[in-house]
Amino acid sequence: MPRNLPPQLGEAPTMVEKASVDLTASDILSPTVWTPSPARPTFGLDVTCTKISVEFQCMTRDNMTACIAQNLEDLRVATATDAVFLATLTDDGTRIASVTVSKAMFAQCTPEVLKSEALESFPWLAARLGHVRILEIRDTGAPRPEQSIEAARLSQLKIGSLLLIGYAVSGRVAGFVGLASSQARAGWDVNQHLLLKLVGTSLATGFERIRMREHLEYLQERNDLALAGANDGLWDFDADVNTVYFSPRWKAM
Repeated sequence: MPRNLPPQLGEAPTMVEKASVDLTASDILSPTVWTPSPARPTFGLDVTCTKISVEFQCMTRDNMTACIAQNLEDLRVATATDAVFLATLTDDGTRIASVTVSKAMFAQCTPEVLKSEALESFPWLAARLGHVRILEIRDTGAPRPEQSIEAARLSQLKIGSLLLIGYAVSGRVAGFVGLASSQARAGWDVNQHLLLKLVGTSLATGFERIRMREHLEYLQERNDLALAGANDGLWDFDADVNTVYFSPRWKAM
């Protein structure tokens, strides 16, 4: 008797095969079951995601602006969305301080207009915004009741559907990354959800590294000023590597 069997390793299932096979949760995530045909490779998106993740994690204060702009553009192309934007919040978290946007050539949506708007103007978003938490508005023309305020404002910006994720720095929500479409959507693809999770985490790591480096430089500057003001000589012996440090003042003394 014929049985419904999954396709062989490396062979893409047809639509009929997908419908006829009883798939478990593990099957759905299995590359064996869902391996695409050679004619339609998907490695480009994976490579782009890895590149964006690494560059966000390794960005510095000097290249931060260029890094964010380039990777938002790469993210927009990879996800085939009308616009991708990064919104940063003020230090007190009450207002949108800046918005960096990458848009397709003929895209009508204008998320950049959100700059300087108060977060309290978006009650549904403000109540749910958290570190790497996905938020989705599928249709600003017919939103869920609790999303009506956000949907009305987004409609004015020609945004029909929005997928975004918040990110935190030093334990405080510092901003969010959004994928915007001019048209309504029945739903955002799960791969885009996972991609935003990766982007949000990597971006938070990059900002955290920059903040930590600036804090260490500040402490070093204070330490140097304190030593100079005290007029003391300083020496230090590192037993691990068997080296000794003598400060300039110590040598002068």
